[in-house]
Formats: sequence, structure tokens, C-alpha cells
Amino acid sequence: MNQELEQTEIALHSQQQEQTLYEIYSDAPTYPIVYCK
Repeated sequence: MNQELEQTEIALHSQQQEQTLYEIYSDAPTYPIVYCK
């Protein structure tokens, strides 16, 4: 019944994970884009 809220939480988590990956790999010479949205 809370599917909409659940999807919002998933979207926020994905965004946070993406930012974390960016911070991890931003200094790498070749930036691997291995995640999908």
C-alpha cells in the first residue's frame, strides 16, 4: 500500500549511491560508469 513511498526511498537511495560512487571514482584516471539509473 506504500508502494509510492517505497519507490521514493529507492530513488533517494540510488541517488545517494550514485553520489558515493562519483566520490569514490572521481579521482580515478578512467572514470568507470558501471551503474545504471
